[in-house]
Amino acid sequence: MLPSASAETLPQSPSDVVLALREHFVGSATSDVDPFAVLRSSSAASAALHPDGLPVERPAFVLPGHTLLPGEHASFVFFEPRYRRLCELALHGQPPDGRFVHLATPQVKADVTPVGTLVSILRHDQLEDGRYVVECLAG
Repeated sequence: MLPSASAETLPQSPSDVVLALREHFVGSATSDVDPFAVLRSSSAASAALHPDGLPVERPAFVLPGHTLLPGEHASFVFFEPRYRRLCELALHGQPPDGRFVHLATPQVKADVTPVGTLVSILRHDQLEDGRYVVECLAG
């Protein structure tokens, strides 16, 4: 863990940030980790999951008893007409970006608010019978 910082000890320039990262990672238990590769990977994941200009309205899939956590991969076969329509909206709506909101309904208490996760469709196939097979990443 990086040490706590006060306003006086925070890096004041990009080179100070690089120096602080190198000092933390070199010679520690994580010395085999390239901090800049971690930052690049994190930045790429953030851009993929939360690009600028996301629309406010999204198709919402309600799947009882199943919560997707950020970073979790999941596969679904959508066969019910309502879910097939939502899949079409996610893939071909405006904008057609393959994202939807996954809502989990609580199984324990009626007064618990459902949790939603923004999900990106990574790959999909539409079968001859109209079903959609999708691979997703939650974020």
